[in-house]
Amino acid sequence: MSRLARAAIVALAIAFFAIPASALADVPVKVEFDGTGTFTADNQPGTQNETDATLALDWTSMFDATLAQDGTLTPTGTGTLTKGPGTFLYSDPSYSVSCSGPAPVSAFASPPSLTVNGSSITVQSVTAFDSDGSSGGYASCQGTAPGTDLPFDGSGEAASNVGTINPSLPDALSATVQLPSPLTGPVTLPVTNANAPAQVPSSCADQFGDDSCNMSLVWSGSVTVTPACGTVTFSDGGALPVGSVVQTGQTISTGKRQRLEITLVDGSVVRFGPESQGVCQFATSQGGRKITMKLILGEIWAVVTDALGGNQSFEVTTERAGTGVRGSEYTLDVHGKREIAHVIEGTGFVQYPGKPEFHYPAGMSVLIGKKSATLTSTWPAADRALVPAGKLPPTLTKVKLSGPKGRPGARLSFKLGEKSSLKLQLLKGKKVVSTRKLSGRKGKNSLHPFKRRLKKGRYALRITATANTRSSAAQLSFKA
Repeated sequence: MSRLARAAIVALAIAFFAIPASALADVPVKVEFDGTGTFTADNQPGTQNETDATLALDWTSMFDATLAQDGTLTPTGTGTLTKGPGTFLYSDPSYSVSCSGPAPVSAFASPPSLTVNGSSITVQSVTAFDSDGSSGGYASCQGTAPGTDLPFDGSGEAASNVGTINPSLPDALSATVQLPSPLTGPVTLPVTNANAPAQVPSSCADQFGDDSCNMSLVWSGSVTVTPACGTVTFSDGGALPVGSVVQTGQTISTGKRQRLEITLVDGSVVRFGPESQGVCQFATSQGGRKITMKLILGEIWAVVTDALGGNQSFEVTTERAGTGVRGSEYTLDVHGKREIAHVIEGTGFVQYPGKPEFHYPAGMSVLIGKKSATLTSTWPAADRALVPAGKLPPTLTKVKLSGPKGRPGARLSFKLGEKSSLKLQLLKGKKVVSTRKLSGRKGKNSLHPFKRRLKKGRYALRITATANTRSSAAQLSFKA
């Protein structure tokens, strides 16, 4: 259960607007392979010439890749061993040698690689340890010759014993996993040595020319694949430049007169207004994946794709509310204690624990309180200014109801910015009493909203103008 659900906070959801999947760009991805384990090699166990080598493994390897719009993963270069690969411990009692230290990687070791075969990926860690002592990493392995005080350099023997794992590398310290297809969010998959393409044999006799050399390897870890939150596809006023990668968990900020648009990995678009701040996260939810953009301050405009199907979702959250969306265009505004959500296309609803859903139509807004939502026709000018010109709803201004209220002689006048389809609704409380559909022309319009005299009481008259599937609305309250 999410933090918002545990806190029993209001949820706001909006629906129906799609952007074409063909607009999606490849998204950078980080692949991380972490593991810990133990490798042991015992040469001539139970004899006076017994030597023991142990590797306490602890590694992290990192890889860069890209996620295509069809969900496939493509490596972009070789990887890097960013941690480890661990420490070694070597002992040779007959020569009084006992030493340990960071396990040295061979100077000739190739960098770890990431390979992709459909939804199957193979990641490597260390590809070769120093097996000849040339690195100097075994310099501490000093002892004395038996029966004498003569010094004995055991670095070569230590390297040789530790290096018994090398013929099994890189496969024995690699992992092959199956990724969800398509990959649309972060995934962490547990792995063990059972996931390795090859296993370490139980005998290392062939390497030492006798039958008394045993070795074993056991490890476990995880492979984590994390797509970036998205890429910057629009920037204005000195914000992050176009093409910048926005990582999961990164705080996104804009300054004065700056605007910033991010195309998310699922194709959804979020545009931040000036002096705004938010954080993007990925998460899993009920067998699917969810992208969450938390708006901390300011205003955003969002267009949410429905191209990925029902097991994917996008949410915009605030400290007070979470907005679950699928295929919708809307704005959200957070300034201090004021939170306003406005639907440009579709239907919105506000859900409070234990209460019926509060629905509101396109063109209207809601003030989201801690315990209740209030319908309003107010749409902050800063929020409207954030919407690209080609995606704006028609302007609906100078709305005025004159004449005898609730009687046929009353007149509703208004001004439209473009030719629009009109819906005129009469409400009493929350109930829609009547609905009329009309056509409106660009410029000044007027009409008689009441065909007959209304009964006494309080009413609301709502007019919605729609052009190119986007709506603006205004609502007037009056007493008949």
